[in-house]
Amino acid sequence: MRIVKHSPQKEVYMKIRITTDSTADIPAALAKELEIRVLPLTIESSDGQEWLDGIDVVTDSFGEYLEQATQLPSTAAVPPLDYVDLYEETFAAGYSDLIHTSLNGSGSSTYQNAVLARDMFYQDHPEAEESFHIHLLDSCTYSMGYGLGVIQAARMAREENADTGEIIRFLEDWIAHNVVLFSPMELSFVRKSGRISGAAALIGDALGLKPVITFENGKAKTLEKARGEKMAMRSLLRLMKATRKAGTPISIVGGADHTLNEAWETLVRREITDASEIISAQLGCVITINSGPKAFGIIYRI
Repeated sequence: MRIVKHSPQKEVYMKIRITTDSTADIPAALAKELEIRVLPLTIESSDGQEWLDGIDVVTDSFGEYLEQATQLPSTAAVPPLDYVDLYEETFAAGYSDLIHTSLNGSGSSTYQNAVLARDMFYQDHPEAEESFHIHLLDSCTYSMGYGLGVIQAARMAREENADTGEIIRFLEDWIAHNVVLFSPMELSFVRKSGRISGAAALIGDALGLKPVITFENGKAKTLEKARGEKMAMRSLLRLMKATRKAGTPISIVGGADHTLNEAWETLVRREITDASEIISAQLGCVITINSGPKAFGIIYRI
C-alpha cells in the first residue's frame, strides 16, 4: 500500500510491508486479506520427516499425528537465507519499509536470524541503506500474543495511512502490554516439552488438574491449577477480567479439538461483550507440539 505524508517542503511516499512468522498463528485468510507475509518455521519428526509449519502440515492433521507419536517432533527457526530472500523480494518490489515481528527470541533463534540476515542483505545491497529500511521486533511471546498486534499493524498500514514510526510505536506498546493465558488439557505433552516435570504431570492427570499458564519476560509461568476444563476456562476468564483494558480487541485460540474450541469460544463471546473485536484462531503446529492438541487460550491487552 502506498501512503502519502505531507510536509511543508515535499510529499514523502512510503510503502510499508508487514511480515511475521508462522508461530504468530494468524488465520491464513486474514493474513492473505491484509497482505501479511508469513515465513514458516520447520518441523522435523524423529524419523527425519520435515514439514513447513502451516504449509506442508496444519493443526488438525498434525494433532492426530502427535496423539500417536512416541517422541515429539523438533522445530527449527526460520533460516537466515529465507529472511535474505524476503528482504531482497521486498526491496525489489519498491517498498520503503519492512516491519517484521518474530516469535520470542529467548525461545527460538528466529529473531536472531532475522537480524543476521539484515546485516547480510545490506552488505550485498549497500545501495538500499538509504531507501529501504528493515525494522525487526522481538515479540517476547508466542501465538496470537504477537499475531493480534501484527494484524492491527497491517490494518494501520493499509487502512489508516499510518507511517512507519506510528506502526512501530504501536507494536512496541502491544509487546509491552499483551497477555497470553492458556491451558493445556493433556499434561503428557507439556511434560514431554519440558514445561512441567514428569511427577507434576502424573499427579495433575490423576487429580484432573489443568495448569493456567502465561508468559513473563519470555518465560512460561504457571499462575494456578484448575480442576477440569470448565474450571480452567473460568480461571482464564477471571484472570483476564481482572486486568484487561476495557474495549480492546481479544483473540480466542484453540488446538485441534473443535468441540473444546467451540465451548471455549461460546463462553468467551457470552462473557465479554465490550471488545472492539474478537478474532478466533487455531494454535499452529509449533505451539501444538508444546501444548498438545487439546488446549485453549486467550490473548488481550492490559
